[in-house]
Amino acid sequence: MTVQSIGSVARFLMSFSMKSTLKTENNQPEPMPESQFTNEELELMIDAIWRRQRCFIAGDRRFKEYGAILEKLRGMLPYRFVIDEFR
Repeated sequence: MTVQSIGSVARFLMSFSMKSTLKTENNQPEPMPESQFTNEELELMIDAIWRRQRCFIAGDRRFKEYGAILEKLRGMLPYRFVIDEFR
């Protein structure tokens, strides 16, 4: 990743907040519009955010915020990405 793409990742992640998470009728996150990131880059971001989320206690405000970000990023992938700590 170049410095410019790292900056765009940072701006992309900062645009998320728990309050902006919209739910549909079946309680699933709304699909995100087409992104500028490849599937591999999205998988890396999901993995990194999941690891960061584990630094907080389940039920904590920050833990929930990271969870909302994870759900949005997972919704951007065309397939179900399973996080596996022991890859």
